[in-house]
Amino acid sequence: MDGIYICMDNDALGLHTGLTLHHKVRDQGIPVVVRMVEDAGLALLLHQRGAGGVGYQGLYAFPLLDHTCTPDLITRGTHELLARDLHQSYLDGLMAQGVPPDSPDLIPWDDLAEEVKERNRQQADRIATILGQHGYRIVPLTDWSACDQVFTDEDGSEESDKVQAMARMEHDLWCQVMQAEGWRYGPQRSKTQKTNPDLVPWDQLPEGEIAKNEQFIRRLPRVLSRSGFQIERRNG
Repeated sequence: MDGIYICMDNDALGLHTGLTLHHKVRDQGIPVVVRMVEDAGLALLLHQRGAGGVGYQGLYAFPLLDHTCTPDLITRGTHELLARDLHQSYLDGLMAQGVPPDSPDLIPWDDLAEEVKERNRQQADRIATILGQHGYRIVPLTDWSACDQVFTDEDGSEESDKVQAMARMEHDLWCQVMQAEGWRYGPQRSKTQKTNPDLVPWDQLPEGEIAKNEQFIRRLPRVLSRSGFQIERRNG
C-alpha cells in the first residue's frame, strides 16, 4: 500500500478518520492524507511543526482550495498541475532515499524559485513528446491500474530498452534547455557559475544518474495518474 487518502464532505470527520487510521498504520510507514477545504482551521493541527515535530509524522492535510484555486492553475490548467506533480515526484524520490522531512532540499512548490517552476513546466511539455516518439500517448485516466501496467511486454516483463531510450531522450532534451539558458558542464553544481556535472552526453553520465533518469520514466504512469491521465500504447 502506497498511502491512504481520505476525502469527506466534512473536515472534522475527515480529520477524525485520518487520526484513527494514522494511529493504526503509523508503525508501517504508510502516509495518510486528509482532504481539507483550506490550509487553515483544523488543517493547522496536522502541521508537524505545530504538533511538536513528532506526533503527526506521516499524517498530512491536502488543502483543496489552496492547491486548486490558484492563478497559475486557472491560467495554465493541467499543464501546471502536471508540473506540480513532477516536482512532488522529485520530493517523493528524495524522501525514499532517506532525506529527512526537515531537509532544506524538500522545498514545496509554492516556495520554489520561478526559474525552477519553469523547468518543471518545460519537463511537463517534454513528456508527451518523449512518449509519442516511442509509441505511447497520454489519455484521460479511466483505468485505475494503468499506473502499474505500462512499459511492459505481454508476459509482464519490463521493456528495459524502451525505458532507457526514453530516459536518454529526456536527458538530451534537458541538456538542450539548460545550455540554451547559459549553463555548461562543470565538476561542481553552481547556480552562480551556471555549471552542472550532468551536462554531458548520455554515455558519459555516471551510472547513478542514468538509473535516476530511468526511474523517472518508470514513475511517469503514477505521476500522470495524479493529474488524471494515463499512458496507453498507440495502435500500430
